Amino acid sequence: MEVYTGGKEIALWDEVTYAGAKATVVYVGFGNTENPKYPKADWETEVKNGILIEFENGAILQLNECDDDEDLVFKARGLE
Repeated sequence: MEVYTGGKEIALWDEVTYAGAKATVVYVGFGNTENPKYPKADWETEVKNGILIEFENGAILQLNECDDDEDLVFKARGLE
């Protein structure tokens, strides 16, 4: 399970910022929720227990060990 700095659990569709840029958590390697756009079968080997975030411009960033990443800031629980 990955958490934000401060201990809050990361969840699919969370609204976040990374280095000040708005993004959404679109893949969570450690949960049982799935985003059809990023199926676990395509990502589970590469991302394992990390996450993918998608920026407003469509760019994707893979993150592992998020609890020490001060650039990743939770903003709100997202809904899909």
